[in-house]
Amino acid sequence: MNTVWFFRPSYLVWIAVPLLVFGAYQIYGLPHLRWIYTWRDDGQGYKPFADRYYLRCTYLGFTQSFEVEPPEGGRCPIIRFAKDGVGKPLKW
Repeated sequence: MNTVWFFRPSYLVWIAVPLLVFGAYQIYGLPHLRWIYTWRDDGQGYKPFADRYYLRCTYLGFTQSFEVEPPEGGRCPIIRFAKDGVGKPLKW
């Protein structure tokens, strides 16, 4: 005779997703979007695919906004993961 299992370990697999999201938040922080930036022109103007050396980047996030001046290697990614207290906070 077959027995019916009301509880299976496979029912708990969904718990891994919120734990992974929480762990990623603890390690990397929340995503922030590059909002304002200035770069050195080098005579290329506003060409969309020109290489740019960024001088300052401002990021907006859910809980904070901050400014990075000067960015490492002149690079400003469009999305940056950061924890609270990173960069120079903005005063609105």
